[in-house]
Amino acid sequence: MKNKKLLIPIIAVLLLIVIIIVTVILLSGNKYTDAQPTASLNAVLTYEQAEEDLAFMYDAVKKNHPCYLDGSELYKTFDIAYEKAKEKLKGYDIITVRDLWETGAEMYCSLKDGHTLITFYNSKQILESEKLSDGEIISVDGIERAELLSKFRCFFPCEPQVDFYADYMLDEALKLESWNTLLGVDTSDGITIVIGTETGVETLECTFGYPEATLSDDSGTAAEAFYSYEFYDDKSSAVFKLDKCELTDGYKSALESFFKEVNEKGITRVAVDLRENGGGNSMVINEFMKYIDIESYCVFGGNIVRTGENLIENKGYVEKNKKSKYAFSGELYALTSNYTFSSGMDFAVTISDNKIGKVIGEIPGNMPTSYGDKLYFQPPNSKLLCNVSYKKFYRVDRNKDDIPLIPDIESDEKNALDIFLNSD
Repeated sequence: MKNKKLLIPIIAVLLLIVIIIVTVILLSGNKYTDAQPTASLNAVLTYEQAEEDLAFMYDAVKKNHPCYLDGSELYKTFDIAYEKAKEKLKGYDIITVRDLWETGAEMYCSLKDGHTLITFYNSKQILESEKLSDGEIISVDGIERAELLSKFRCFFPCEPQVDFYADYMLDEALKLESWNTLLGVDTSDGITIVIGTETGVETLECTFGYPEATLSDDSGTAAEAFYSYEFYDDKSSAVFKLDKCELTDGYKSALESFFKEVNEKGITRVAVDLRENGGGNSMVINEFMKYIDIESYCVFGGNIVRTGENLIENKGYVEKNKKSKYAFSGELYALTSNYTFSSGMDFAVTISDNKIGKVIGEIPGNMPTSYGDKLYFQPPNSKLLCNVSYKKFYRVDRNKDDIPLIPDIESDEKNALDIFLNSD
């Protein structure tokens, strides 16, 4: 009996040690806030430095990505890509940081994992970017969009079933000096961008710099412009717009205010607008669901987590809903676009796969069953930013693992709101 009493605290201590070790492993690379600016793309590296950084990029995936342990054998493709990358480095007379980025990015793209990519940290941006919001880029410094997109697809990974995501993200990438340089654009004296708008073709002369930071007040209002809402009383409809998945006190407060007003006005139709949502913390979904009159739901059908040389499998579980007193029992919709990504996409899938409501808009930019949740690493010499998935998520409806989220009503994302407001 005495030995059993001693055994309990020993087991507790061992469990605590395991938890600490796992936590350290998971967080060791995830230091995005401590990232250092990437070296100039024109900076020259010795072959030894470039080789060291390329090996670092490879190891970041080999030691953290689930594909090495999940039985997919996708790692074989990555290993082959690494050998090709090493040979490519040998072909350069002079190796710049740009050359290394190109080589590493091609290697990472072989995984076709939308969350695992190499990018530039602390890039200058187009200071006139707001002028680009109303049109699609036709050309940059005389280089046609088709040529830019062809190159971009070699450096920016997309899941093959939803590779149209690259088309959308090209316009976002071209707002950054670093990506323009990687795509072969001379940015030394600014760039000339031709855009197509509803009223015609427009030519813009653009410069690069670091936009001034917007200072928020004590309440943080200015910093939390990623959510808003609007009521359409004549249509008994309301829309909560969420442009990124960030769980803040402001978001929680806004949800309560929104659904309180929905309740008071007797609104019968609500939409969550995810068309500009590129992802973040999936817990925003759980917070939102508190205001929906359902007893339970699932966000994921399960996941696997890579921790060192171990792969932890977690089954999907049913969330018992902690309903608010303002829980909504009317019609629920999600509005999506090709840009809707990661946790933004998961939000729409939660509504769809649980049959809580309907989706209007475009197919989102990544697969509901896919790798995700990233660790961040920087090679010692170039300081390029390596994003590496360490989990794989499965959608709630496992019968649809191989297909993207198909909206109930497919439409151009620009028309999704009008369709919601005017549908029966």
